[in-house]
Amino acid sequence: MFLLLLQVAYVTVTFPTVLLLILLVQGTRLEGHVEGITFFLDADWSKLSDMSIWSSAATQAMYSLGIVFGSHLAMASYNNFRHNLTRDVIIVTLANTVTSILSGFVVFLFLGHASYRLNKPIDKLLENPGPSLLFVSYIQGISKLQGSAVWACLFFLMVLTLALDSAFIMAWTIHQAIIDVIPKVKKRWTVISLTTMCSLSFLLGVPLVTEGGIHMIVLLDQYTSNFSLTLFLLLESLSVCYIYGLANFLKDMEMMLGQRSKIVAWYFRITWSVTSPAFCVFIFIASAIGYSKSSYGGVEISTGGEVIGWLVILTPFVMMISYMVFLLYKHRKPEKNISSLLQTVSMPCEVNYFIKACFN
Repeated sequence: MFLLLLQVAYVTVTFPTVLLLILLVQGTRLEGHVEGITFFLDADWSKLSDMSIWSSAATQAMYSLGIVFGSHLAMASYNNFRHNLTRDVIIVTLANTVTSILSGFVVFLFLGHASYRLNKPIDKLLENPGPSLLFVSYIQGISKLQGSAVWACLFFLMVLTLALDSAFIMAWTIHQAIIDVIPKVKKRWTVISLTTMCSLSFLLGVPLVTEGGIHMIVLLDQYTSNFSLTLFLLLESLSVCYIYGLANFLKDMEMMLGQRSKIVAWYFRITWSVTSPAFCVFIFIASAIGYSKSSYGGVEISTGGEVIGWLVILTPFVMMISYMVFLLYKHRKPEKNISSLLQTVSMPCEVNYFIKACFN
């Protein structure tokens, strides 16, 4: 089934890129495209003092690269043991950056055209960022093209393939996490596991397409990204560097790759142990300083909605901390201090014990 997923991914990944290139060429032929590109490239450096901008930028980077979600770990687990992951990281990062910049050019080419045809400044078209930028402002630009129905159809087909690609990867990531700790699922219940996850995701997504669904989308987008992703990234880097040990991690890389690079080793030492944790702390503080109630179209969420948002943030941390406390309690010994206990429970084999304890 994983091979089938890869075959589908070849289409869902390449089609949006090809269509972006076609839209880029088409966009350069539209009136007003220069104004759109100028607006895109003309940075307002005063915005750097706005802490919410830093938070949004970090969130976008994490979403775009797919870090913290576990998808890279799940997909990489199917590689050959000696596979050159360092090379893959460089390729994925560069490809993601180029695609993101390309997407920005395409979007603002059409926004410039929409601004020209509607006689409305671009910043006015961006008053409601987020979903409205994609489904309202951008479509206004496409609607002015000759054969707009065809272009709109292709555009939404591109959005659909991007959504399917993300859904495939995230569903398989959760499935992979389940079969890692419950191997029987892989042998007997793979179809049932994936069907259950997809059905549950569909049911949870139904409220998002109702009349008030846009407010729920904005709520989930703000509360699941600005705080949760940053904290999990911080915990991951701290766990690898200071609990499992960065030296052990580098030895594992050397064993897998069959070679040792001093440049790569020092890069990891600097980024994982210093800059990444420091950046995460900065982004978390920026998120806290720039925090405001979620709103859309000038309408703020209710107090009940805000409570739901904070529950969304706290739930995964409560689960993680509960599991950590369980393992610390299980391995407690008078002669062990907290540091040695943390190193013991960080070993991968300990995950299965918790599952067996729950199901037996």
